[in-house]
Amino acid sequence: MKKETASSYLATIELPENQYAYQFLAVFGNKMKIIKPKSYINGFFFFSRYG
Repeated sequence: MKKETASSYLATIELPENQYAYQFLAVFGNKMKIIKPKSYINGFFFFSRYG
């Protein structure tokens, strides 16, 4: 984890692409942003919309 700005950090973690990982990330709400890979972003978006 490294400090990006005065109010943000960049953390690199490896998670599987499944509902349990998406649930874990959902806990952070709008306090986090997935920046890559695109397939993970799409999977998380689909999960957050349709469960």
